[in-house]
Amino acid sequence: LTGADFVVISILPGTFDEMAVDVHMPERLGIWQSVGDTAGPGGIIRALRTIPMYVTIAEAIRDYAPKAWVINYTNPMSLCVKTLYHVFPEIKAFGCCHEVFGTQKVLRGIVEEVYGLKDIPRQDIYVNVLGINHFTWFDYASYKGIVLFPVYKKYVDGGCMKQFQFALMSVEAYDGDARTAIAASGFYQHFEDWIEKNNQNDIYPEIYGHEAIRIDILQSGYLFSTEADLGRYQIQLRLIYE
Repeated sequence: LTGADFVVISILPGTFDEMAVDVHMPERLGIWQSVGDTAGPGGIIRALRTIPMYVTIAEAIRDYAPKAWVINYTNPMSLCVKTLYHVFPEIKAFGCCHEVFGTQKVLRGIVEEVYGLKDIPRQDIYVNVLGINHFTWFDYASYKGIVLFPVYKKYVDGGCMKQFQFALMSVEAYDGDARTAIAASGFYQHFEDWIEKNNQNDIYPEIYGHEAIRIDILQSGYLFSTEADLGRYQIQLRLIYE
């Protein structure tokens, strides 16, 4: 760390078991969270684990790399960055999240499919963004003068295509060690790569009476729940067909 020009912080505060509790314990009380790592009860609990770590990190940056640019990629993002500035007010830190970029990619895919285009640069999807991390809204989106909200609405309502959403799940041995979870979820990364390769080569499952167009990854593979010495993993997908 001594004399570093850039510091990137991307950590898992705690264990996957604790993360599962953040998300699923509130469900027992009727509180359903879209993410559970930034706001609501899950975000608060995660913050209580994360903030002490960030106090230590901020002190180390202050003492060993005070001129470094600090890029935070850990949630709850806003509280993590606020903690860095609280401990070291002169720090040069900012927080990042992929949510805006990811939504641009989704809109790009819709435009390419609806208008028969290919290889649209993500940056060509203009969006106006409101809110803060994990409380983000778009109030406008366009592509070269085409307003995309009506296009998006028709798309998600099924007016542009036929679709079937499904999940692939597996049960793996789980001992609470993050390395075990990472190793088990590695299958899903390979599976995503395989799906993408098949999409590029127009290799799809056969559907009686229909023709498959592509398979989308809606949610990358992740640890869904744990029970005793078992972990349940799943990946969410969507089959587009005509």
